Amino acid sequence: MTHPYGQYPEQQPQQYYGSFHPNSSGFPAQTPSAPHYGHPGYGHPGYPTPGRTNPLAVIALVLSLLPLCGLSWIGAIVCGHIARKQIREKGEQGAGMALAGLIIGYGLVGLCALYVVVGGVLAFIGSQN
Repeated sequence: MTHPYGQYPEQQPQQYYGSFHPNSSGFPAQTPSAPHYGHPGYGHPGYPTPGRTNPLAVIALVLSLLPLCGLSWIGAIVCGHIARKQIREKGEQGAGMALAGLIIGYGLVGLCALYVVVGGVLAFIGSQN
């Protein structure tokens, strides 16, 4: 039986450079000396995985952002100081959140003190009239 379009010309084997072949993965073949147990892990080798975030740092930040709930800034300051100590000791993440909770908490303390002082001065002036 002949091909309807005629004979195909005889093809020569195609040469590939190096060890790359279009049907392969592009990586050199593994040596059979060590067994392969699944795929390698995700990520890039040499980059450390991010550490655990300290939960007290998150609580300090959240409490500092809730000044309308009474005296939540006290909890923000306490949790912020404890979180910063734990982060230094354990090497956890969240130092920025703990610091932000402290800054906002102490800022609210300053605002409350200013409110008390201004209120006291106004009450004193009002009582003199």
